[in-house]
Amino acid sequence: IPFLQSLRKHPNIKYITTYLDGLAVGMADGYARSSGNVGIVNLHATQGTLNAYGFIRAALRDESPIVIISGVPSLSYELVEPTHFVYGLTNILRNVTKWAWQIKSPEQTEQALNRAIKIAKTPPFGPTFIGIPQDVQVQSCKDGAYSLHQSNNAKMQASPEQIKKLSEIM
Repeated sequence: IPFLQSLRKHPNIKYITTYLDGLAVGMADGYARSSGNVGIVNLHATQGTLNAYGFIRAALRDESPIVIISGVPSLSYELVEPTHFVYGLTNILRNVTKWAWQIKSPEQTEQALNRAIKIAKTPPFGPTFIGIPQDVQVQSCKDGAYSLHQSNNAKMQASPEQIKKLSEIM
């Protein structure tokens, strides 16, 4: 919800909703293939991510550069394990992505997004995954918490402006 609410601040980003998370991954995959850009998809936490697993696997097989951003259960749930909780969801996604990371604090958002895009666009192309715990999503990020590393190869990463916009949304 915080991610979607922050999109109002960025009317230039078109957020397309679907009824199925697998379809959303398929749309991001199609966008990446047809445009040559990285496709970015936001999935529902555990159920949606697992529903899209086959589509994510296909994107890996077909070397499609997509970044998957998904909510994951709060860090505090690790001992409680509510019914919707799948322990180690990020680890499960490592089997079908080039790179998977679970953010532990809001300050990691920009760096994780930058790395996910860079890895997705590095041949062989393929999907990457960022899991954001529910309790981290509602925390605020300190200004200037991360100084964006500049690469000499602009084709391998999003521009600093794109990273900043996406991290503000998250």
